[in-house]
Amino acid sequence: MKRKVEFVTRELESIQAALHKVAAVPWDQLDEQVKVWARQVRDASYDMEDVLDTFLVRVEGGEPVNRSRLKRAVKKMGGLLGKFKARRDITGAIDGIEKQLQEVADRRARYKIDDIVANPAPATTVDPRLSAYYTKASQLVGIDEPRDKLIEMLSIREGDRSSNEMKIISIVGFGGLGKTTLAKAVYDKVYHQFDCGAFVPVGRNPDPKKVLRDILIDLIDGEDEKPFSDQYNGRNTVPDLMPLDEWQLIIKLRKFIKGKRYCIVIDDIWDEKTWEVIKNAFVDSNPRSRIIATTRNSKVSEEIGKVYRMEKLPESQSRKLLYTRTFGVEEKWPGNNDELAVVSQKILHRCDGVPLAIVTIGSLLAGKQIEEWSNVYDSVGFGHGDDQQVNNMKKILSFSYYDLPCHLRTCMLYLTVYPEDFRINNDDLIYRWIAEGLVQTEEGKEPFKDSKQWSQGSDVRRLALHRAEHIEVNDRDVPKLRSFNAIWCVTDNIPPVSRFKLLRVLSLEGCRPLEGHLDTEYLGKLLHLRYLALLDTPIRELSKKIGHLKFLQTLVFPGTGVEELPTSMKQLTKLMCLIADDKTRVPDWICELTSLAELSMRGADGERCLIKELGKLRNLLPARMLSCNRVLSYIAIISVYCSYSRWYSQSCPSGLILKLFPSSAG
Repeated sequence: MKRKVEFVTRELESIQAALHKVAAVPWDQLDEQVKVWARQVRDASYDMEDVLDTFLVRVEGGEPVNRSRLKRAVKKMGGLLGKFKARRDITGAIDGIEKQLQEVADRRARYKIDDIVANPAPATTVDPRLSAYYTKASQLVGIDEPRDKLIEMLSIREGDRSSNEMKIISIVGFGGLGKTTLAKAVYDKVYHQFDCGAFVPVGRNPDPKKVLRDILIDLIDGEDEKPFSDQYNGRNTVPDLMPLDEWQLIIKLRKFIKGKRYCIVIDDIWDEKTWEVIKNAFVDSNPRSRIIATTRNSKVSEEIGKVYRMEKLPESQSRKLLYTRTFGVEEKWPGNNDELAVVSQKILHRCDGVPLAIVTIGSLLAGKQIEEWSNVYDSVGFGHGDDQQVNNMKKILSFSYYDLPCHLRTCMLYLTVYPEDFRINNDDLIYRWIAEGLVQTEEGKEPFKDSKQWSQGSDVRRLALHRAEHIEVNDRDVPKLRSFNAIWCVTDNIPPVSRFKLLRVLSLEGCRPLEGHLDTEYLGKLLHLRYLALLDTPIRELSKKIGHLKFLQTLVFPGTGVEELPTSMKQLTKLMCLIADDKTRVPDWICELTSLAELSMRGADGERCLIKELGKLRNLLPARMLSCNRVLSYIAIISVYCSYSRWYSQSCPSGLILKLFPSSAG
């Protein structure tokens, strides 16, 4: 058995490495065979994790499966296999997964997956940012003020004492704010004041040599309208530049700009290394020259030079841009119309002042009756439709997505479990990530650091319902669900908890009534559960069987009316976060929850012994003990024991919020 598990572990590690290579390639550039293979591997990985979890969950003190600790888990399993009656079932499951993984590995070799990933199909679509280079100035809205401010920062106007100094400015902001459009507006306004100029795009995966060549070509073409082949002493043509390396191109660039006053825009820089190469061409050049660079990366912008931060459009300009893109000139705008006012306000709220989003939706609305606007708004909200403008917007925004490391992409995608405009609690989100396995724990580190999971695909492993009146859940998917989130939903949409077999995250908020759907006794059978949140859910009491949830890390139940914690909770030695109801009393055994990092409770008696016990929780982060009658008298005791420097006591008799910084930290 141990040999089989070790084989599966080795295969998973190898395939995970291959999946990281797959994840580095934009989805639309992947071969269909690679996509199929990636989904199969993902499913095999989930299945293996479920088998190991099912096995270890029966072991007293067993650790939940963690990819970064898989080898340790295998070693532990080897010594425990003889102790379980279920060995035969586990053996059969592992045999099946071993066969599944072997087939996937064979398919990887047969279809040369690694070669296909290493040489993805080139993108055939036109760069969606090109339109920003050729947009007419008359079509721009809200550009004048930032353009003039940027020109002022460049100190180009005559009489400005600093105009003789070299100026390098970076424009920074997230995708869709109009960085390229602003840079182009500034360039068009001032380039005639210089001897030569260049406007060169870089992109997420740049070729530094191509960027340097493009700058040189633009500068020469900008100096003289003759064809490039007649320029540069009549000797150099574009083909002549192709074989040159970076250093040779830099030398030619520096030779060309010597003594010239130039204005150059470097558009869309993603990393510092690219900028380091580019700037070498302009060291010690004409001090009266100007360079503008655009980037989405704040760190890169600070490295480049003085920073100009893009801002979203205010509502008035957002509305003007929407109407201009939809109806044309102001004379064609419709008069007072209540329906138009309501739906346009909803659209502008969703666009949130981002010009790219406003222009995209405006292009969809153009030519449509106002009565149809709501349908367009709803369809865009769910990502439907094949409109080219929508596809371009997705493409532009996807650049930022693919610039993230693989594990952070999964963390970002997890945000879709929350409804639109939902206020997300940062700590709660991190605990969910941990429970889902998106953030892993390494030896000697906090569980908020590494993540090693990548997922895309078909089988439903997570399900989120938001104010749903009716939604059908595939019976086939329910036993495989790892995460179930419902926010303000009719409970007829919620499958009975007894149907969940592998659930790791269960979050119900504002779901009433729950008769027949939430059996608190059955909660104790969800042995894989890491995260349990029951907010504004009338359960009144927690089952004694909750102590069976050995892997539970987060327990949240405000608005439930629960007054007491069952003593069986003392067994939850992995519980990191406990956020209770206003009525819940703090038990005297609270210090036995040794992994507790966050505690939020009301109704504590504030007795000296209780405060002292709390002080023994050495992992406790700044805690919130609410309505503690005499906590002020004993807060110093906590400072002696607690390993963190800050404690909060809120809503004490004086209504003060205290911050304590002890000289001793454990």
